[in-house]
Amino acid sequence: MSSSTVNSQISVVLATALAVSGATAILLAFNRHKALLVSLHREEKNNKKKNKNKNKRVHFADDVIDNSNGIVYGGDHQLMRGLSRKRAH
Repeated sequence: MSSSTVNSQISVVLATALAVSGATAILLAFNRHKALLVSLHREEKNNKKKNKNKNKRVHFADDVIDNSNGIVYGGDHQLMRGLSRKRAH
């Protein structure tokens, strides 16, 4: 074999190795980017759920009846559904 043939074979091997390593680096970067996007998307969804739950408000009734003793908390003195109730102090 002549030295020019050996040099061209080495050049082909080096070019192939460079192409494979470059393609591997690109694929790894793409997969890492994709994983980052998925992670950010999940975080955004969780933040939306948290904000949605934070915006919920509790609405209390005008008067609350303690079933154990019949005392009405809030509201005014009145007969409700035919039952007389004591007003809380």
